[in-house]
Amino acid sequence: MGHEAGEPTRSGSDPVAVSKDGQVIGFCIPVEGNREQARRAVERLGRSVEEILEETGTTEDELAQLFDLRWVLPE
Repeated sequence: MGHEAGEPTRSGSDPVAVSKDGQVIGFCIPVEGNREQARRAVERLGRSVEEILEETGTTEDELAQLFDLRWVLPE
């Protein structure tokens, strides 16, 4: 999934779009360092998202729509 035949593969720390059937369905953000550092970073991200949801009253679905490239962002 995400790698079509004939497409070059990539390495490095740049985010990579993941596609399925020609549509972007997500992004992979490579992390450098060890697994423990990555685990702590994901935990911090989760806490930050929870704080944003609480402070703004936004639902997880509403937040996810902001990252959905199929939707036009409100002005």
